[in-house]
Amino acid sequence: MRSEQVEYALALPMPSMGRTSLDDLARKMGREPSLVEERIEEMAGQRLIMATKSRKDGLVHLTGNAQQGPAVICNCCSCCCNALRGLIELHNPRSFVKTNFLPQFDHDKCRLCSTCKNICPMDAISMLPGVEADGTGAFMRVEETRCIGCGLCASHCPHNAVSMVKAYNNIPAQTLAECNERYMNGRLW
Repeated sequence: MRSEQVEYALALPMPSMGRTSLDDLARKMGREPSLVEERIEEMAGQRLIMATKSRKDGLVHLTGNAQQGPAVICNCCSCCCNALRGLIELHNPRSFVKTNFLPQFDHDKCRLCSTCKNICPMDAISMLPGVEADGTGAFMRVEETRCIGCGLCASHCPHNAVSMVKAYNNIPAQTLAECNERYMNGRLW
């Protein structure tokens, strides 16, 4: 039985080949199917390690998302990436970034340590002061119009008080060309 990584890799259109089977791909590469499958597994593992390290380093995964597969996945920091910096400067970055997920806080687990607030590249998380006379009752809050759903708040919370939950049902474009067309048609300028 093939792993999910191999099934996913074979489902993606290959440059100049379109969709292909493992046997077709192996034949075109002049390799045994088992060796091609091993290489796909190895590459998937390397990409997962890189994505995990990038997330731990506080980088945001940005991609051109299409149902036929992303063209690129970029691991961005807010100081060097022009795309992420541009989003940060917008009043409503969520109007450009269509994610289906938003952070949700478990206020019973939250210790108000502000790790989520500090790691958020979009400045979308704030602590609201307590409403009780003794100052208790403070809680963390997400400004949805600023949140791009990167998940750094959830992956860095030391108390597991933040989880990413599906809040919308935006359906990605079929192709990157359609993704670009949607972007151009939805521009605000």
